[in-house]
Amino acid sequence: MTAYFETLRLQLRQVLAFEARDQPKRVILGGFICVVIAFAGSSSGAIVAYSLILSIEFLLRFVHRTTPQHAAEVTTLRLVVVIATHLASITAFCLPGILLVQQPREFALVGGLIWLNAVLIHSFSAYAMVRAFAWLSLIPTCASIFLAVVVRHKGPYPTAGPWDEYLLLFGMVAWVVNVVESMLRQGQNRHSFGEARLAAERQMKHLEHASRHDPLTGLPNRRAFKEAVTDALLTVHETGPITVMLIDLNGFKPINDTYGHAAGDHVLVAVAQRLQDAVPDGQVGRLGGDEFVAVVPGLDDDQQRARALAIQAAISAPIEYENAALAVTASIGFAASAPGDAYSDIIARADRHMYAVKAAQKAHRQTG
Repeated sequence: MTAYFETLRLQLRQVLAFEARDQPKRVILGGFICVVIAFAGSSSGAIVAYSLILSIEFLLRFVHRTTPQHAAEVTTLRLVVVIATHLASITAFCLPGILLVQQPREFALVGGLIWLNAVLIHSFSAYAMVRAFAWLSLIPTCASIFLAVVVRHKGPYPTAGPWDEYLLLFGMVAWVVNVVESMLRQGQNRHSFGEARLAAERQMKHLEHASRHDPLTGLPNRRAFKEAVTDALLTVHETGPITVMLIDLNGFKPINDTYGHAAGDHVLVAVAQRLQDAVPDGQVGRLGGDEFVAVVPGLDDDQQRARALAIQAAISAPIEYENAALAVTASIGFAASAPGDAYSDIIARADRHMYAVKAAQKAHRQTG
């Protein structure tokens, strides 16, 4: 049921757009068919039917205007209201056909069935490309079946009057025009729905990328990096061991405090680029704040130390910002994968190594 409502949310804007576009036509045709009902001998029925149509169309317009533009903002209650309103609208438009068939005149019988067929065509035109709403077209279909049963038990019809044939001919012409117009709109609906679907797919890809990447540096974030390392650990028996490097910047907070957050962001972007240049054979990510991470395949102990020194040298080079040369250093802890390692295992070892390196660097500065 949850998946069904999610589908409704995604398709809701197309439904509202199609219905709002066709509303003037529905109001005009509703008025015409009610005039025919009055001519057939049921003025009170015509007034009731058209009043009902206008009331529901007003309600539809209100619902459309108050429904949020973004699918994520549409509540389940709002979805139920929209569906119920469209259900009431189609049902109201079936009423004139039912009233016509009740009149003891041949043109009213044919006109009523033609009208129900037109409502069915409108339903297909509006909802054919919106699968979650397409079941609403069952309403005029069931109404037509009901009237077929009713007509079977009605007595013979009186002879047609002089105006009946002309009125029926006019109704059939209007029906043909409605069919042609609805078919043309189908193409427009298909095009609009296709564009909306492409826009939704682009938005989903953008959201997926945003959920897995740091917005400032463009690097994979903690979630994406965890997935990458977890996948790599699953295949180490085939591809060989991996090395995870945790990189913590030193001296970053004073830059933020002295030059402002814009300068800090500039430093983070520069460090991210230098890390990618220093680790061309691996993957770099940002865990948050001034913490970065890298995973590199196939390094032995000497290569791990050499790579860590190369990264430290790349990061410690001055970073130009406006008229200042900003400098940060890095504490790097690394750990190689072991058989049976989980993500938390290798990260914990690299984290312990990084804090050991940071402590050694602090002790070296104090003694130096």
